[in-house]
This record gives sequence, structure tokens and C-alpha cells, in this order.
Amino acid sequence: MNIRKIVVLILAAAMMLVLFAACGSEEADISDLEVKTASAVPPIKSANGNDNAPAEASESAQAEAAPENEEKAAAEKCIGQDVEALYEAVGYPVSSEYASSCLGSGEDGELKYDGFTVYTYKEGDSETVQSVE
Repeated sequence: MNIRKIVVLILAAAMMLVLFAACGSEEADISDLEVKTASAVPPIKSANGNDNAPAEASESAQAEAAPENEEKAAAEKCIGQDVEALYEAVGYPVSSEYASSCLGSGEDGELKYDGFTVYTYKEGDSETVQSVE
């Protein structure tokens, strides 16, 4: 009987850990997960060794992605700086979301741009760029 009580207490403690593990963060965006996993898959080679996509398509895709890469590179230079430096470098985000931070008394920010996301930490009147993905 004592063993059952111990097992029940251990299971209850484990459930409490799972409950508090979220730490106030918002739900994961499934579309972001699909994009990240899709880009990790290498292109499929046909029997003759050629990629399935024509070469012209990949070159044009790279040309279209070039402005986004430049903006992302400019945003990466703002890491550790105030968010105003980011706004001057690449403009304002398409959307932004904030949630209570697990690491401090401030808020974690997620600023979404076309092609990349900037993560910030906001406390009081100060908001600092933390990372760019």
C-alpha cells in the first residue's frame, strides 16, 4: 500500500512539472515547423542524376530571395542593440507578438518580417534584439 502512495506522488509531481514547463510561452505555429522541416530535406535526384527542378527555376528563386537575405543580414547586425536600430535598418515588422518572459520580468518579442523572424527582449522602455532566424 505504501508503494502505491509513493507511485501516485511521483506521478503527481511529474504532471506538475509538465504543467509548468510551458512557462507562459505561446503555442508553436505549425506553419513555421513545416517550413523548417521542408528546407532540411535534400533535393531528390532522378535516375540520370539531375535534380527534379530545372536550373533556371533555382537561379530565379535565388535572385528573388536576395533582398530578403540582405534584410536578414542587416537585422543580424542589430543583435544586442536597441530595437530602434533594427527599425532603421530594415523597417517595421509585418506582425509582432509579445509574451511574458521566462528569463526575466519583461516580455519576449517575436517580430515577423518577410523571410525571417527577429526575437527581442522588452523590459520597461527598453527593447533589445536577441536573435534573428
